[in-house]
Amino acid sequence: MESCVCRSQPLTGQPSCAPCSPGSKQQLTGQSACDRCAQGQAQNASGSTACVDCPLGSYQSSEGASVCQACTPGTASSVPGSVTCALCPVGTFTAANGTVTCTNCPAGFVQPANGQSVCAACTPGYYVGNQGQAVCVQCPAGSATNSSGTSACPSCSAGTSVHMLRQHNGEPWEGHFSARQTSDV
Repeated sequence: MESCVCRSQPLTGQPSCAPCSPGSKQQLTGQSACDRCAQGQAQNASGSTACVDCPLGSYQSSEGASVCQACTPGTASSVPGSVTCALCPVGTFTAANGTVTCTNCPAGFVQPANGQSVCAACTPGYYVGNQGQAVCVQCPAGSATNSSGTSACPSCSAGTSVHMLRQHNGEPWEGHFSARQTSDV
């Protein structure tokens, strides 16, 4: 009597063995069933003896999968065999599918929320000098910028001042202000 050396044969008395379907594997001979691929793994071929870990930038949250899913914009996976992709933290982003790591927002741009695919430019009058920041900073007194996405606020040159809207007695009050340094004499 011949023994069955194939990977899977669920029924007795059959003329042939059945290959494991995509999303499953069997590494032992003479088995009556195939094993489903675990979460974080996939196998797209029939008759496989092993499942493979999802590559960097992808994940698989289900068992028995034939393919891994790419991380979506705003998420990343830097570990092989991931079950989920991690949301990009505050101050970072990813714009493409299948990203391995999140990218810091460049100077002049911020991202105050997790899991985002773009950074926002600082508005005129605000700046951020470092990468990976969550909020823009208001230009200090005596400096200004009228551009978006600025990484610094240049000082007002001699003969100029900052035109600002200030509060005076609880009411908006428009005026020209410039920073002066005073010292106790």
